Amino acid sequence: MTIGRPPHDYNYFVTQMEALRYYYLAVSYGSFDADYDVFPQSETGNFSAYTLPNQMRYYNPPGANDVQMISRFEEYFQDIFTTADQDDAIDFSQYEHFIVIHAGSDYQHDVNGDTPVDIPSFFITVGTNKEVTVDNGIVINHACNVPETITQDISFDPNESPTYFYDYGVINAVLVHEFGHSL
Repeated sequence: MTIGRPPHDYNYFVTQMEALRYYYLAVSYGSFDADYDVFPQSETGNFSAYTLPNQMRYYNPPGANDVQMISRFEEYFQDIFTTADQDDAIDFSQYEHFIVIHAGSDYQHDVNGDTPVDIPSFFITVGTNKEVTVDNGIVINHACNVPETITQDISFDPNESPTYFYDYGVINAVLVHEFGHSL
């Protein structure tokens, strides 16, 4: 497998954001040029990530009803930005849009249904009193949520045919789609 092959390190995510930038440059005929940063930043390109206080299973519990699911996604949103706000390298006032890339795949690409706690890809706008205040006054009420990969439920042995060929992929399309909601 060569598409979206690990490691999914800092440089991998910079490359994905550059692809997002070029996509929107092309479809806007040069009128929208996304300027972006990837955090946590890494001068060496090594993997770095923020760790939330709960595991994915908590944020997307199997069998959750709609009310519980929405509540947990709102909590996930709170935990993301509260955790990221601890990184002094981020000046939230410099950004209008936020993309969160979580570990693993997304719920939508779990063809076999064997990882029901994967967090779905989505764009979220939280309601009044659900926003997160960062940097002592910057209010965040929206974000895109995408996975680090969409490839799962296939054989990773290069000598075997994939079980589900259509599940090979990278996050470009998911990034573009969810960022479109933010625009």
